[in-house]
Amino acid sequence: MTYAHRLAAVLAVTFHVLLVTSKTGAIIPLRNKLALRLIHRDSIALLPFNKPKLSFPDHAIQAINSSRTCPDNYSNTKISRSSVSLHDISVPVVPMEDGSIFLVNISIGEPPLPQLLAMDTGSQLIWVHCTHCEGCNNVFDPKLSSTYTQLSSNSPECDKFVHSHHDQESQCSYAIRYNDESTSRGVLAMEKFTFVTSTGGTVEVPDIVFGCALATKGSVGDLNGILGLEAPERYYFTARYW
Repeated sequence: MTYAHRLAAVLAVTFHVLLVTSKTGAIIPLRNKLALRLIHRDSIALLPFNKPKLSFPDHAIQAINSSRTCPDNYSNTKISRSSVSLHDISVPVVPMEDGSIFLVNISIGEPPLPQLLAMDTGSQLIWVHCTHCEGCNNVFDPKLSSTYTQLSSNSPECDKFVHSHHDQESQCSYAIRYNDESTSRGVLAMEKFTFVTSTGGTVEVPDIVFGCALATKGSVGDLNGILGLEAPERYYFTARYW
């Protein structure tokens, strides 16, 4: 097997996931662990965003550029973690066009709207582009979802995010900045997320706190949103080829 073929292999990644829900007001491990299938960018031959094969120097340059855009963790929270243990969730993951970011395929709201969110293990905030976000891609319209609940500035969930703040309209607003100076701003809300299980089915998780982005700047503006999975001290990676 050549090096190129090994790069094309599918990786299995397992780590603990922390999600903020409204039921307990705390960060809880959603399921015991989350198993993601990571597909290397060079292995995607049929997807429309795949690029022609790059030369070795091009791969090196691309890797250097990618390393410069890794986001810092600006999403620490003030809440303690609990020890809820449930089943696993398996989420298909596909590569972004330039290969610097892996995208997670999930659905949000009711009826479910499919979204490709950038997987970020360095932050906890989940956010997607919403309506009234100028120039944003694949926006989520809260008015079309029966399970959307916007958080008020005096809600307990609003105070749990250090990057959230109260505004004059009694909305719980957030602002997050990444290492490459790109930013996302909007309001915090609760919504139902749909994940793929390890058996190929789906599991619906209600009342996940997430950011409804109304304005983005920089590299994150090209994304549909970010799935923050920050838990660096508690996840572990298991990679294998098949």
